[in-house]
Amino acid sequence: RMTIAAGDRIFIDVDPKSGKLFYAVLGFQWPDNNVPAEFMKNGVAKKPFLHYIWFFDPASGKVEGMPVAASNSDQVCFSQIAVAPDGASLALTVGAYRGNGDYETRGIFVVPSAPNSAGHIIQIFPPNATANFTISGLNWDPTGKKVAFGASDKNGRLIAVVDSDGRNYKQLTKGQGNFGAPKFSPQ
Repeated sequence: RMTIAAGDRIFIDVDPKSGKLFYAVLGFQWPDNNVPAEFMKNGVAKKPFLHYIWFFDPASGKVEGMPVAASNSDQVCFSQIAVAPDGASLALTVGAYRGNGDYETRGIFVVPSAPNSAGHIIQIFPPNATANFTISGLNWDPTGKKVAFGASDKNGRLIAVVDSDGRNYKQLTKGQGNFGAPKFSPQ
């Protein structure tokens, strides 16, 4: 048995191409309280970051490299992670951390899945704005060109789809309803 991550809340998805596990952690904790010596200062454990996205390769049994993205501010945390069919990109929500695993969503973003890729992040929803939506799921279409999602705010719930570059947003649901966690057909 091996603990690969610990935190207040963890979101996980599997890269369908490589089998790697990508995970977003809210509220970093040291796995099994196993704190490396370089992070101990005067008997107090220091954290390298507060929130992060990393990956684990079950074939090697190791967590390697650097995080895909990391934040030292509760104003930026990552959640609702979804790996693209080719494994090259991640769709995720970014927002503010409220503590105890709770967060406020500000938008949906796409980032390359390679370590230290946060500089190449693209906001795909809402376009050019911030919002307070609860996202109920992110799902890539089989081509990796579109992301579907469920969202709710004070005005209700919706299901929408948007290109992975943020273009061609389309709300699929009309009027009132109770929607969430859309999935594309594999065909």
